[in-house]
Amino acid sequence: MDFFKGEGKKAGNEVSIRTEALPEDAFKRMKDPAGYRAAADTVRAVNVALALKIPLLVGGEPGSGKTLLGGAVSYELGKVGPLTFVVKSTSVARDLFYTFDAVRYFQAQPRKSADGSAAPPKPKDFIEYQALGLAILLALPLEKRRPFLPDTLFNFNPAEESELTPETQAMRAMLRGGEQKQCVVVIDEVDKAPRDLPNDILDELDGMRFRVPELGGIETPSVPFDYRPIVFITTNSERQLPDAFLRRCAFLFIDYPRGGELEAIVGSRLTGVMEGGSPLLRDTVAFYEKVRADARLNKPPGTAELLQFLQAARVNGADPRKTIAQQRDVIINGIQLLAKMNQDLEPLKTELRNWGGRG
Repeated sequence: MDFFKGEGKKAGNEVSIRTEALPEDAFKRMKDPAGYRAAADTVRAVNVALALKIPLLVGGEPGSGKTLLGGAVSYELGKVGPLTFVVKSTSVARDLFYTFDAVRYFQAQPRKSADGSAAPPKPKDFIEYQALGLAILLALPLEKRRPFLPDTLFNFNPAEESELTPETQAMRAMLRGGEQKQCVVVIDEVDKAPRDLPNDILDELDGMRFRVPELGGIETPSVPFDYRPIVFITTNSERQLPDAFLRRCAFLFIDYPRGGELEAIVGSRLTGVMEGGSPLLRDTVAFYEKVRADARLNKPPGTAELLQFLQAARVNGADPRKTIAQQRDVIINGIQLLAKMNQDLEPLKTELRNWGGRG
């Protein structure tokens, strides 16, 4: 890995810094569902939502693992997904199910039919299904799914399809296949949506169906009970959600793990980077818990920041067999990963300089 020197000179091999501290898959493992460790309260809440076939509304501070929970459930239960929809300030209810490219549709040229006559373009060729729409369609038998799917999905050029991402190829194969699938859907950061969106999807969440006006107003049939999508909806609690929406969900608040539980979680994410129980890991977890409890900080760091901080320590050459105090000058290079506000930077530096350590 080459590092920036800040000397205004073009780097050559003699000033290039290289490290083998992080294996190639270390960054992927940070979000690998195989390493997700859930607290007992989380397991109970997920199982309640699974038993009642209702969405699970997941709250918690940023970096607490809300979004990763859906992937962990999908991985452990062997479901399709997670299919993720990231809510934006401009999102409307329809966007969770599909988008329609009206501009391309109206600009499209008439298609030549088998007898040589011109046929108008079909609206369904300009529809792209999104997370919840895909999950509902995959839960249906092929004969009930097919009226919603573009003809190009079945009359395709294998050479052209091979250029698509493996994930897109797999989804297209599932859509045209005959097997029904149960999917995990993550609707991320619902509190960022316009005020009306949560109420606008109440019926769709209850019935797991949606209507497509562009296809003559046809509506997807009822999803078989055993194939209802497993829905996780995350919130940062930035605003109050409507009561009618809350009544349709189970609720979970993911608190930050502590002590041995936190150490085990961090160790599982850093396999191949830092051994669980190493002096540096134990000491850094203790330091992290201390600064999180510090009332002077405007924005305490989250678990995601802790993982990044430890990765940075290894990239900078930190020795996992030593504590923070034994290599303070190396560790402090990553302090910006814990301090995300200017007024928190100096207090964190001071705390690190004064840290006695725990081996």
